[in-house]
Amino acid sequence: MGVFGKCLRVTGESLSTFLFLTSVALLTFGIFLYIKWESDETTSSHPIPGYIYLIMSVGGSASLGNLVGYMGACSRSSLVLSCSVWFLFVVVLCELSLSLVLLLNPSLIDTVVCPEGDEACINKLDNMFKDPSSHAGIVVACVCGCQLFALIILGLLQRDIRRSNQESDADALAWERGGMRRTLLEEYNWEQRRAEFEERSRKRAQRALESRSVLSDVARQALSAHRAQPSESWDSP
Repeated sequence: MGVFGKCLRVTGESLSTFLFLTSVALLTFGIFLYIKWESDETTSSHPIPGYIYLIMSVGGSASLGNLVGYMGACSRSSLVLSCSVWFLFVVVLCELSLSLVLLLNPSLIDTVVCPEGDEACINKLDNMFKDPSSHAGIVVACVCGCQLFALIILGLLQRDIRRSNQESDADALAWERGGMRRTLLEEYNWEQRRAEFEERSRKRAQRALESRSVLSDVARQALSAHRAQPSESWDSP
């Protein structure tokens, strides 16, 4: 992993940690609202509003996705990062849809998360989401933007880790093949082979020298016999 990969890993870990903490805070807030609704005597007899479930579901899913993303960035696991990327992609789509509804047509929230005819829930939503001073749509859009940025970072980190793993596998394969070649070279006794080659060369040279010596002796004897033959023929009557 190069410098770019390390920067992606640090950025992904930081963003995942920040978004995980904010998601846990949102989930805790939803649980607090749920417990308060159930424990309050004036509200315990009424059905739990849908916005409490909405807050807990968004906070829980975002917490799980960011936790998996943080674990993938720390462990450099391409599989874990792939799961977190796809999970966070679904979470980002949900947050984006919610932010668009809050910004463009917040009245839809009433029919989705409030029980039918529950004026208290609708009035509370009017104060929470429709009041311009609350800026709920802008806040959700900012959170969605941060989550989308973290999603892009984790996706790039996943691709960089996968490429690094492929390069590491190729290097390991090349090193293994090189190690096998080195092992074969080490197991092959080159000194012994060299000594055997020199011994064979010496024997060939010795045989050639002996053959040359024998040929020289034969030639010398033949020449001596040829020189002695005329003198014998002259002495004969």
